[in-house]
Amino acid sequence: MQNLFARDLSIESELFLAVCRASVPSTRVQSWVERSEGIAVDWELVLRMAAKHRVMPLLHRQVQAQLRDRVPKSWYRRLENRVAANSERCERLASQLVQAQWFTGVGVWATTELVGRKRNANAPAIREGS
Repeated sequence: MQNLFARDLSIESELFLAVCRASVPSTRVQSWVERSEGIAVDWELVLRMAAKHRVMPLLHRQVQAQLRDRVPKSWYRRLENRVAANSERCERLASQLVQAQWFTGVGVWATTELVGRKRNANAPAIREGS
């Protein structure tokens, strides 16, 4: 199969570029799988790259969908734990913003007991915990 990547990229960078996008064609992932056969992948480097570029949830989604059987189980558990911790952090921060009524200040209606204003029909809605 034709190499879709530049020759000077590491196998980890190739994986990162292959899966860190909203829509990943299976041919792109298959090309990486073929190129990575017999090569030791530094999975920790892949995690660090995802953390650095703030795309851990995106990496998780694509690995879960297309590469779950090709990654070490212990690494996948660490990836899941990092994504869960990130999700909890985002929910906690969003809750704090709702409590501070930040969303209503920028035209977004947030439903919570602490926000007692009438909803603007044209404002998008955010519900706590969703």
